[in-house]
Amino acid sequence: MDNSSKTTPIRVLVKKLGEKAEVQTIDYCCTDTSAIRNIIGGFLEVVKISEDIFVAVDDVGKIKGYVPNLYFGMHDVLVGTVVFIGETRDNEYGESYFCSLSDAQLMYAQYFCRHMVIDG
Repeated sequence: MDNSSKTTPIRVLVKKLGEKAEVQTIDYCCTDTSAIRNIIGGFLEVVKISEDIFVAVDDVGKIKGYVPNLYFGMHDVLVGTVVFIGETRDNEYGESYFCSLSDAQLMYAQYFCRHMVIDG
């Protein structure tokens, strides 16, 4: 049976510009990223910020002129709405998938949002 179109509720952290980060539950399907795209307002660019956490942003947010939201590294910023997503790996094939943030991942993402925020 093919489960590739089955949705699963996952816990993510959403950091909108000028707002505190908010935990949300979204219905996620590994073959359809529309739930995440709807939050960020564009097509996905996914960046790994730790061994098992991704952030999703609009892939052309900088070109669209979105305002910086969070510092990222020494010389870059994440613009627009940012979604933090957990990562899990399929041990058999080594493929990576989005998943709910664990409690530890959520704490790290919240720390990131508090300490890397760009104050207007």
